[in-house]
Amino acid sequence: ALRSIWLHDATGPLADDALMVSASFHLRTKDYEESARLYKLLRDQYPESPHFRDAFLLGSHVTLASYQGSNYDGQSLDEAIELKEAALRIFPDLSEEERDRLGSELQRMYEAEVARIWDRVEYFQAKGADESVAIYCHILINRFPDSSYAQQARQILEQQAQQKPRWNPLAQSKTPPENAAAPAEPEPEKAPRRFPGLNWSFRKVPKDNPKPAD
Repeated sequence: ALRSIWLHDATGPLADDALMVSASFHLRTKDYEESARLYKLLRDQYPESPHFRDAFLLGSHVTLASYQGSNYDGQSLDEAIELKEAALRIFPDLSEEERDRLGSELQRMYEAEVARIWDRVEYFQAKGADESVAIYCHILINRFPDSSYAQQARQILEQQAQQKPRWNPLAQSKTPPENAAAPAEPEPEKAPRRFPGLNWSFRKVPKDNPKPAD
């Protein structure tokens, strides 16, 4: 019945309500992928809905819940981070408790993203693919310069520089050794993410037009 409402009367007064109830039902039954899809549909098609804010906050929760770990695709993790960062920017009426909770959740998500990148470093280390190791070390340092893994990544790059001082780690080897692992494709550039939780208990997110970290 709910599906029929928002499919066949998409501009009607109950369409956004039907979507919200459907998404929340799938949240309760732990069908996180379907719940995330419906929350996204609500955000995209009904930006004037009174459920818009909840679609952001709950949508980030279920999107993160569908993340399977550092050994799997990180798209759901990236989407959840973007939703929580956007919620802090566009909802100035969030309570201090809600902002602190979002900040704490963001820190855990940043840590999960760092772990996912570091797993790639270790994977290519085990394969002996130095170029790919260097690529992911640079990604980790550029995106998360404050993380503990960033220092380890710098040490790895220093060791590589000492072993091959004239080697450009981002340039593809012209004569790769036989049976060597293929170099990893560089990921798209992203803005560096600072860990809000490194001092989150001492610093609150400003309530007036909070800006994303540089």
